[in-house]
Amino acid sequence: MKLIRILCLCLIGLWLVPVVALARPEWQMLKTDHFTIFYSSGHETEAWQLLAALEYYRPQVEKLCGNEVFHFPFVIDDTGLLVNGFTDPVNKRIHVFEYPPDQASSLGATENWWSMVGVHEYTHELSLTKTTGSNKILQDVFGNDSFWMPNVSALPGWVFEGITVYSESQLTPYQGRLNDGYFDSYIGARVRDGRFPSILDATFEPIEFQASGIYTYGGEFFNYLSNVYGPEKFARFFEVNGESIPLVSWLYPIFGADRSARKVYGKSLPELWKDWKEYEIEHYRDYRTDGEVVPGSAGSVIQIYFSEDMLYYERQITAKTGAFQDSSYYELVGRNLESGRERILVSTHAPFTMSIRVKNGKLYYGTHETKTGYANSSQNSIGYYALIHRYDLESGRDQVIFSGPIRAYDISANGEIILSEDRIGRFGSMIYQFNPATGEKRQLFEGDFLVDEIVSDVKRTVTAARKDWQNFNIYQLDLETGSFKPLVATPYSEGNITLQGERLLFNANYSKQVAGYSYDFSNGKVYRLTENGYAANPILDEPHQELYYIGLSSYDFTLNRKPVDFKEYQVPALQEPTPPIISLPQTAVTRGGYWDNLKTLAPLSWMPIVNVDENRSEYGVSLTGGDAVMDFPFYMLELSYDAQRKKVNSNLNMTVNYFAPWQISLKYSNVDKNFLALGMAYPLVTRLSDGLTDLSIGTSMEYQADFPGLTWDPFVKAGWEWPRTSMQFKIDTPLGKTQKGDVRNGWYTDLEIKRTFTESQLTLDASRIIDPANPHTVLPMIRGYSEALPDKDGQVYSLEYSQPVLKIRNGFWNPNIYFEDLFATAFVDQAVASSGDRQAAWGLELHLETKMMYDKMSPLDWGLRITQNQEGEECFNLFFRSVVN
Repeated sequence: MKLIRILCLCLIGLWLVPVVALARPEWQMLKTDHFTIFYSSGHETEAWQLLAALEYYRPQVEKLCGNEVFHFPFVIDDTGLLVNGFTDPVNKRIHVFEYPPDQASSLGATENWWSMVGVHEYTHELSLTKTTGSNKILQDVFGNDSFWMPNVSALPGWVFEGITVYSESQLTPYQGRLNDGYFDSYIGARVRDGRFPSILDATFEPIEFQASGIYTYGGEFFNYLSNVYGPEKFARFFEVNGESIPLVSWLYPIFGADRSARKVYGKSLPELWKDWKEYEIEHYRDYRTDGEVVPGSAGSVIQIYFSEDMLYYERQITAKTGAFQDSSYYELVGRNLESGRERILVSTHAPFTMSIRVKNGKLYYGTHETKTGYANSSQNSIGYYALIHRYDLESGRDQVIFSGPIRAYDISANGEIILSEDRIGRFGSMIYQFNPATGEKRQLFEGDFLVDEIVSDVKRTVTAARKDWQNFNIYQLDLETGSFKPLVATPYSEGNITLQGERLLFNANYSKQVAGYSYDFSNGKVYRLTENGYAANPILDEPHQELYYIGLSSYDFTLNRKPVDFKEYQVPALQEPTPPIISLPQTAVTRGGYWDNLKTLAPLSWMPIVNVDENRSEYGVSLTGGDAVMDFPFYMLELSYDAQRKKVNSNLNMTVNYFAPWQISLKYSNVDKNFLALGMAYPLVTRLSDGLTDLSIGTSMEYQADFPGLTWDPFVKAGWEWPRTSMQFKIDTPLGKTQKGDVRNGWYTDLEIKRTFTESQLTLDASRIIDPANPHTVLPMIRGYSEALPDKDGQVYSLEYSQPVLKIRNGFWNPNIYFEDLFATAFVDQAVASSGDRQAAWGLELHLETKMMYDKMSPLDWGLRITQNQEGEECFNLFFRSVVN
């Protein structure tokens, strides 16, 4: 045990010095009257593009939301291949990740990433922070607090995202999720399957496939409101709702969001939702999908590929396995088209990326992976990159042959790998050739096209690529000259390309419908392959004259097939990209550095402190804030004066990401006794691949005036993940002296193993605790007993089996409460002390998943427990547990 403890302490010391010494990249700043853009070194071009797009579209967003802000901080984070962005309206910061989405992204068609993500997130800020009436006065006086920001605290998530999806889709006719076709198809599928979502389902989002959930429902709902009532009413809605009383309207929308909707639209939100439902049912009454779902296929299909008589496809398997718990993993499946038999080739915890390829008896595929060291604090310096795997179809051997920031790849005829990576600091791609045998990587060229897919054979190389302010189109690529010859170029988006002889198969969203197409190299003509519904990633089984593709139902992405039928099709004419004429002279922009980020640490809100009783007369102020970059994302400082004791009191609670990936927390108080606590943790391993996924070390150190000296608690945590199985292990060793002066030398170890099945879960939790000097009870109390064993040395075991009993998926809008599913859990608990004392109990629990207040309140896991212990005592009781999201 001493060796383990010494190892923990040495690792902490070993990693602390270089991390502190290297610190983080220098942050720089560009600023106008309305925006402040923070970016790390090497990303100034992106900062100018984001700033220019924001200034250009700012009046449009301000009009839509009826709001305006000044000097608002945007931060460009480097998160590798991760595509995202987020708005923190309370702490006044927006972070956008620099990696533009690929053609198959759920973010839809994207002509220019900075305009789309900038407008989306800025619409969040302006709509959420709009306050009026007494709320505006409170906000002006005390600063930002969600309590008096009802558009933050008292609206469902589909309203948050609905207005932003609508806003992003107004920039051009070919960008944004409402112009893509995916959302429309999913609503059509919900209508066809008789499963149009209720307003409660949209608000509380039960764990099931919902396409993009609140983005889909909210975006389509706001589009309906715009068509029927006009977009000018959106600003009025957020203005009226900005005067709601949050505490009441959280639970009773009739006093908040419904009242606001009635004032603006003459109807409550449920009434408007009903109107929208009737509209969509009529609109999609004839909606159908070509062909059939392939019998025996399952899961949510991601990518498909054809080679000889085999169809290969990737899928995601997700299921609810316990109360507020679910299991998700990925499989790569080979299907024999003659026999219809399937074989799971790869099963992994890591999400798939890029395309499948089969060459010379080897199957190639890609997965995402993570590591630390990227220029961001918001994600603890973690970023994504890609791995290319080579799977031997005969032996089953799977190995990683390349890793890096790869967007696309293909295997050339000579076995070398063609790679596409995004240019650093500006739009475009770098194309490489990699020899797996020698490990040599050679750059072929770089250019202004963003190359998202590559397919090649002995005759040609074809790409799905785009220039900035264009969607992905199809080009024939000359690898020697780096020239791109357009094959299918339209204002819409083409992708999921596959070369099959003299045909190139692809999908496109012409007229906002995702369908399958084929380009014939022999005559240069395009043929349409599907007519109805959603059809992505078409693949031709030529011997059987069948077309396979990814379809869409209300339950999942499906593997579909139909008899092939080539219908000549005239694609829309390409319009030269007409990016907005953005005039942003450098004289209008102020430059700065990290000091400007430190300025954002100024308190964002304050509250008075009044604490008066017979022992004290305390008056003061509580200040909260955090910086834009999120090096210091949160602090709360309380300063007060106790007139009776004639003493200045202070409390500090602070998180520090400056030394990311170190995670540091600091607490200090001198109110009663001097107290200082410092917590530190460092992730030695953070991975998505199977096996060891998390390994971190750290310590918490405390100083209290009551105790003689410093107490501290070094720890090591580890996690493992495989499909259907996960394991967590932790050791922490509290050290120091007790109040009586006894030396504390504690050991706490815990092991949790979960095994999930189709819709159930088995969990084993085992703990070993030794803490003889602790004056408090150290062994946890098990079910079936009112007290824990008093021993300071012992083991505790728990075995649980959980499965669903009933899907309820219903509740009330007023009051706002939702009951999701009912689960049954059988359990056996045991506690054994080193003295020989023992407790044991077994029983059954019924868990009712409950959500409230637009899902803003932590979900409640509660229900009935029936227990019998080893003494024969039976107990029936209710239990309540708040679930941390």
